Parts: sequence; structure tokens; C-alpha cells
Amino acid sequence: MLTSVAGRGFSWTAGDEIDLPGAEASKWADGVRAELVRTEPVETPEEPTVTETPEPSLPAVETPEPSPGIETPEQSAAETAARRPARRKPASRGK
Repeated sequence: MLTSVAGRGFSWTAGDEIDLPGAEASKWADGVRAELVRTEPVETPEEPTVTETPEPSLPAVETPEPSPGIETPEQSAAETAARRPARRKPASRGK
């Protein structure tokens, strides 16, 4: 414990080592009230087993040609820009 704490049924002083279940110990070990001390090393697998699954192949998809008379977004943007009037310079204001 880093600080003294007391409650109904318990009293801990700074420097005490308290044995609590993992979830309860994590709640108290916030770096202000207590620090987590592990007496047993954490078990980790030596080498994780990775199984690779083959990626399914997707069927080829053909992009259809646009039907005559139907504009693509690129075509309609170009035509709209061509129809716009030229920009005029703003009139100079007298000084």
C-alpha cells in the first residue's frame, strides 16, 4: 500500500502488502493508493501458433461500358464547366 486505508472490517497502513484476488487488486493498484506486485511470473505462451487460411479468390468483375445517351459523372462535370460563363474581374473601386 502507498497510503493508509481503513474501512469496515479492514485497516491497511502504508507499506503493507495485501493479498487480494486479481480483479480487486487491479482496482486498488491505481498508482496512488497501491501498486500491483506480482509474486508469480505471468504465464505467456512461448510461441503463439498462427494458422494461415488461404484467401478466397474473388471472381473477376468487368466494368460495363456506359450506355449511349447516359453521362458518367466525369462527363457531366466537364459539360457543366464548359457551359459556365467566363469569370469577370471585379470592377475597380475608385479611391
